Amino acid sequence: MSDVNGATLELEALDVTGQLRTKLDRVSREATIGEIGRRARAQLRLPDSDPDGRQVHYRIRRDRDLHHLHDSEVAGEVLSEESRITLLPDIAAG
Repeated sequence: MSDVNGATLELEALDVTGQLRTKLDRVSREATIGEIGRRARAQLRLPDSDPDGRQVHYRIRRDRDLHHLHDSEVAGEVLSEESRITLLPDIAAG
């Protein structure tokens, strides 16, 4: 639940399979999507590198409309209370 002043959000984050999920409580409306993604990745215990040791970057998808959010976007502008987001590994070919 958000705080009394509405300065925070409660979100649900899932991995790409939908099998792992976590609640993100008291997320600042001023937080960037990149910050939220790092917090969600840690709580979901998703790997930060692939089997070859390359760093894995996760993109964030807003599940309501399947819109991919940019790391620099601000939570209060693109998410609402109890939004659900999915972390998608950004896989680079090559």
